[in-house]
Amino acid sequence: KRNSNRVKFIFQNPLDLNFFLKTVKVKNDKKIFHLIPGSGIPMNYFKSEKNYTKQLENQFDFIYCARLEKSKGINLFISLANYYPDSRFFVYGDLNKNSKDYLSYEEIVFLKSKNKNLLFMDYVENPLLKHHNDHSIFLVPSNYGEGLPRGIIEAMSLEIPVIASEKACVGLFDEKLLFVASSDQIDTYLMAIENIRKKKTEGKLNGFLSNSKDHVLKRYKESLIVKKTIHLYKSFDLD
Repeated sequence: KRNSNRVKFIFQNPLDLNFFLKTVKVKNDKKIFHLIPGSGIPMNYFKSEKNYTKQLENQFDFIYCARLEKSKGINLFISLANYYPDSRFFVYGDLNKNSKDYLSYEEIVFLKSKNKNLLFMDYVENPLLKHHNDHSIFLVPSNYGEGLPRGIIEAMSLEIPVIASEKACVGLFDEKLLFVASSDQIDTYLMAIENIRKKKTEGKLNGFLSNSKDHVLKRYKESLIVKKTIHLYKSFDLD
């Protein structure tokens, strides 16, 4: 039996919450089921100052921050490097020799030799803080079941444009906040990159990114998430 004073469920996104309710066939009792989106973003992200540097029209710093798994979209990210030879493609993430879904060490050696603009950086703490400039684009081409892709809200807080798959948006983000790739086809990502370039040329990108940053500040800052979590734990009646 469920006791709302002793049992709580925390979900990171509304899609998972609704899937759970439907699967176990229960109503959404707000005393039991709670939506707390991740662990939050610390204030140093919001205070970081963007570094403006000169940029050629089709020259970007593309960034991938995730495990090097095919289900996370690493192959699609690598394929994009062929379309922008003058841009740099930074890959941040660890290897896992025990998983067939991961890139192998041999594959990485081959890819490095074939794509000089593809940079495998291994694991780096807070990598997006190193790319807070005027020509970075953060990609999340994942089809993996995400709770809350932290990189998305980190990039938004730094005013870095984000291109994400529909699945990676987890029911929390839409085209008002980022650039959504409508399918797994590379053309949809090329179109999203072109949309970013177009907004920038028209002088509309900075306002778009500022709006995304405000959205994160109001909903996903670390102090707010911690406060919600502590409040929930304090609500338990264990007598």
